[in-house]
Amino acid sequence: MNIEQVASLVKHKLPQYILEDYETFVEFISYFYKFLEIYGNPRDLLRNSRSYLDIDNTLDELLPNFKKFLASDLPLSIAANEKLVIKHINDLYDKKGTEAGLRLFFKILFNESVNVKYPSESMLRVSDGRWTESKTIFIKLSDSSTTLIDGNQITGLSSKTIANLETVEKVLNSGTYYYKCVVSIENGLVFEVDEVIKYSGVNIGTIFNIVIGIQIGEKGHGYLVGDIITIGSSQFRIITVSEIGEILEVKQIYIGLFKDTALQDIKSIGQYQFSDEPFGGKLIEQIRYITHTGTGATVTPIYGAINSLGGSYIGQYGLISGGCKIQDSDYYQVFSYDIESKNSRDIWQDSYNKIIHPIGNKLFSTYILEDINRLSAMQSITDLKTNSTIIDGGSSSSSGNLFNGGSSLTNPLSVIIDGGFSI
Repeated sequence: MNIEQVASLVKHKLPQYILEDYETFVEFISYFYKFLEIYGNPRDLLRNSRSYLDIDNTLDELLPNFKKFLASDLPLSIAANEKLVIKHINDLYDKKGTEAGLRLFFKILFNESVNVKYPSESMLRVSDGRWTESKTIFIKLSDSSTTLIDGNQITGLSSKTIANLETVEKVLNSGTYYYKCVVSIENGLVFEVDEVIKYSGVNIGTIFNIVIGIQIGEKGHGYLVGDIITIGSSQFRIITVSEIGEILEVKQIYIGLFKDTALQDIKSIGQYQFSDEPFGGKLIEQIRYITHTGTGATVTPIYGAINSLGGSYIGQYGLISGGCKIQDSDYYQVFSYDIESKNSRDIWQDSYNKIIHPIGNKLFSTYILEDINRLSAMQSITDLKTNSTIIDGGSSSSSGNLFNGGSSLTNPLSVIIDGGFSI
């Protein structure tokens, strides 16, 4: 029996005298049943109840029931599509206590991409210097037209080494193109000499042998600290000498190529002569370096696939005079985090604590004011003297006067609330 048939049955169920004497009443009863069959009315609900159990097909009037049962901790009003949110609410629950869950929460409620700060990252720690060391390799290209772009990755086919290209420089030596690449190793492995390199899924060439150090043979005499030893385009500076000028220690200051691999088979003392090629040089047998101050020293180059000129510390971590803060067991501690949002904490904190906030952590919030006029509506804001900071165009001030002495402020503004205070 279809829906259209229900109202038509009325005339067959009423007594004959009613049909004859009370036509208006009969008409009323017919329209009443038609009303019950309209979308969303009782008869429609009964006939389509199974279909309405599907969130995709349900009535808007039934959404609050789904929300009460599946997402009761969400606010009544959210920015996202309610049906879509309720259908995928487990995605939010599964991310409870994570930054991904935090971002999804604000996206659902306000369609806002928030910024999350961890004060512990700006906290002063003993011996917290973070050392980074970039490596240099040379890639001998199979095709001279190949172009590498910094910021991308390369992979060693045999060693499985993955490296990020920080800087690249294409050079020509004796008719062959090379790429000098400064890289940061992604997976802790090491490139091998002559292994094939893959870039953007294509084999582009091989790792070329480079000078990674030198072994001092005869120490000579008369040398000075600062004298330079050059092999091809690689350079070493003498950093320690004896009382009579013997070379005791050197440090590499530039990484380059040397094309003659026979250099490893040094037997006797000879002299190194330079050509006009950028990585040039012609080996006699071994290398004797004679500076304007010293003479008699011999060195043997050491070869490898990858080299480094040292590294440096990142940022100001561990520096007492840097920008890091002393732990205060409140804002600056391991278990605190700060959410920067354009929406007041009063609006979202209750739902956030129930759905996302990880137990054992301390929540702080930074309220981003996009409109200076909204300050006038915040009656308690003038009382936040020592606990608040106004950020105006990127510069910060610790002044207790939030209105900056009465001068106008450019937007947006941030009110950073310390000590867990919320507005």
